[in-house]
Amino acid sequence: MMIDTSSEIFRLADISEAIKSCNFNKGLGPDCFDGNILQSDQTLCDKVSYEIMDALNQGDIPEYLRIGRMVPLQKTATKGPVALDEIRPIVVRSHISKIMEKAILAKITDGCPHLIESKMY
Repeated sequence: MMIDTSSEIFRLADISEAIKSCNFNKGLGPDCFDGNILQSDQTLCDKVSYEIMDALNQGDIPEYLRIGRMVPLQKTATKGPVALDEIRPIVVRSHISKIMEKAILAKITDGCPHLIESKMY
């Protein structure tokens, strides 16, 4: 499906910048997509970038990109069982969803910087 370019919010350059700013040396999300491949295969990177741009411009983020895998991390280096207040849960999400989030955040920061404080993540 072709997008009306006059109403495009996201451009391929926006997606490329988001990809460049991602750290793909993190855990793989539930979809097991390794973002490192985008840095080694430009043809694949271009195809994935176009699909991400298309999804963002249509406001159609697939459901599988909205889920993650929760991993409990221990705050201290003690051995053995720990109390619940010594556990910090993190959610490991797809690298594709991270690219989308970075592209969206960049648009908000550029267009409405007052909406995002530097201490918000």
